[in-house]
Amino acid sequence: MIARLFAMALLPLLGACTVGATGFATDFNEVHEASIRASTAEALVGPDGRCEADISVDPSVFRDQARDGVPLGSTECEVVARLGGPYSVEIKRGPRGERLTRLTYVSGPRFGAYDFTNNRLTKIER
Repeated sequence: MIARLFAMALLPLLGACTVGATGFATDFNEVHEASIRASTAEALVGPDGRCEADISVDPSVFRDQARDGVPLGSTECEVVARLGGPYSVEIKRGPRGERLTRLTYVSGPRFGAYDFTNNRLTKIER
């Protein structure tokens, strides 16, 4: 939660930048060291089906979550958060250089292929 607020506070100051910070905290019994990385670039799903970002200011954080289904316009990481890891991931570049991603789910109530263009869900095939 604190990391998300930190990232949101820096959003107006940064344009697709990454900020790193390190520090420590104590509960008076032990000292805990930690590092954090906040990025204004949106998190993307990698070839292994996991989101590739430590912390991301994903636009899905700022909109209401649909109760049923996955709405068009969702981000790749939003779909993975809702449905779990996909069976397969296909990532390629389109003719205009856009990122084209297909997440395939072969089981579960929302099985099918989810197609994204530049990190936005554009089509669902069941």
